[in-house]
Formats: sequence, structure tokens, C-alpha cells
Amino acid sequence: MRQVTAAAQDPAVHESLEIAHGRLRDGLALGAHQLAQVGALREGMDADRATDVLWFYLCNAAYFIRTDDLGWPPEGSETWLTQALLFALLGHVPA
Repeated sequence: MRQVTAAAQDPAVHESLEIAHGRLRDGLALGAHQLAQVGALREGMDADRATDVLWFYLCNAAYFIRTDDLGWPPEGSETWLTQALLFALLGHVPA
């Protein structure tokens, strides 16, 4: 059973999931702010939006959608994810 399903039924699981999500978002925000600081983000993208984009692509739910629901192998998911993130954040995929 996925932790998200268990979280709805168990307060301790819910609390641990909230902590994990918070820490992941904090880490993603740090990376997003560093990208913004060096001017790497695409035009119109700020650090807050970049954090949201990173969360959208990198949260646990996104992983399970790609691998469980869509049946993508982890290696194929990783290749696609790398290109999608680079395009979403930078506006291009470096050669």
C-alpha cells in the first residue's frame, strides 16, 4: 500500500508523510533558488515557480504515476524526466 493511502487512515503515517514532503520541497526550493541566482532559469520563471515545477516532476506521486500507472521502466522514466525538467526549467535541453 502506498504511504499516501495509509496516511488517510493513520495519523502517524500522515505526519511522517507531511515531514517528508516538507523536507523534499525545502531541498527542491534550495536547488531552484540556486538556479535562479546564477540566471539559469528560463525567461519568466522565478525560484518559487521552479520549486513548483520540480515538485510536480519529482514528488513521489509523479514517480508512481510514471512507473506503476503508466508502466514506464525506471530507466526510461529517468531519461524522459531529465529532458522534461531541463526544458521546463531552462527552456531548452542542452546538447
